Amino acid sequence: MMARQSLQRARQRRRQANRSKLRVLILLAALSLLLPAGLALSRTATGQERGTLQLVVAEGDTLWSLAAAHLPRGRDIREYVDEIIFINSLVSPLIRAGQVLNLPR
Repeated sequence: MMARQSLQRARQRRRQANRSKLRVLILLAALSLLLPAGLALSRTATGQERGTLQLVVAEGDTLWSLAAAHLPRGRDIREYVDEIIFINSLVSPLIRAGQVLNLPR
């Protein structure tokens, strides 16, 4: 009788542990799906608040060519490139295809 109760308790503890692990896995899966969406929304909102244009770098684009294409009237292109680098926290002026950049308007 005692052995049976002990076995039942052990099974019950194992089930509880498995349920806890399952809950953690579900939570991690939900976070992995929601976190990128939240980051994308915050990037867009930040860009809109600052009055920036958000674009995705295409193959062959350079920071200079993007700056020249979107240069506001009356602005110096060198200062504009520096501002793009600053706004996007770039370490260097090198950019790659698929990268998302915010350009000041």
